[in-house]
Amino acid sequence: MSVFVAAELILFALYAQALPDNVTLSLAGTLGVFGTTITAVSWYVLHRSNKYLEAYYGLAKARCNPRDLAIFDVKIARTPKTGLALAILHFAFFLLWAILVAYYFLILWVLATKG
Repeated sequence: MSVFVAAELILFALYAQALPDNVTLSLAGTLGVFGTTITAVSWYVLHRSNKYLEAYYGLAKARCNPRDLAIFDVKIARTPKTGLALAILHFAFFLLWAILVAYYFLILWVLATKG
């Protein structure tokens, strides 16, 4: 998961470095498409990993000593779940990349209607 977040941060850093100069059409399109793809794949990997984790916990719970079942019921209070934090992060990145892709298509549409 951290590989995907690192990739998104690198793409965002490339975009942020290009902002002071000028965001070119090709840069917006390339970063937007790559960012959207990385975010979608990352979200899929996160979802799949959660399914494996749930299955693993189910198997571990079924095989453990009945006296040890309490360890599977531990809840941490007053702390947001990691899944919520990752969902917010993915949504923020997806929104950023979607805006870049929309900007790319808007510029293409403006250029196509000018001529």
